[in-house]
Parts: sequence; C-alpha cells; structure tokens
Amino acid sequence: DHHTRALATFASLPDYAYVKKPIVQALLGGVSPDTVERLVKLGRLPQPLKTSPNARMNVYPVGALRQALAQVWAAGSVKPS
Repeated sequence: DHHTRALATFASLPDYAYVKKPIVQALLGGVSPDTVERLVKLGRLPQPLKTSPNARMNVYPVGALRQALAQVWAAGSVKPS
C-alpha cells in the first residue's frame, strides 16, 4: 500500500517533499481528517498546499510538518506513531 510505504519512509524524505493528509493522520497516531484540520486551524500544523489551482487534494510540506509534529508531540496533544 502506498500510504504504508510513505509512512515508513517519512524520516528519509527531504524537507522540500510533500505528503498527503492520510500520512499526516498516520503520523499523529491514526487521528481523523477532522482532527488534522482542527490542528491546522489552531496553528499547530502547517497549512496544506494545493498542488494546482483546481486540485481537490492538498499536500503538506514535510519540513514544516516535521517542525510542527515535534511541537505537537512535545506538548503531548497526540502521540507519535
């Protein structure tokens, strides 16, 4: 499965790479899409980026996501997976 491979290789991705919301959910211990969106609105996760003007799928920048996840995990809001 693509998401399983992406999650397994997250640590080796360069900071300029992007991941989709299911990977963010998995990194946060399997939280719901709504939880990811709530954490974005609270400023605890980076804003997702559209891959094109008409894109329905958003992606998250890995470098900013790593920084945000470190803070979220340190705060104990959610557990790392």
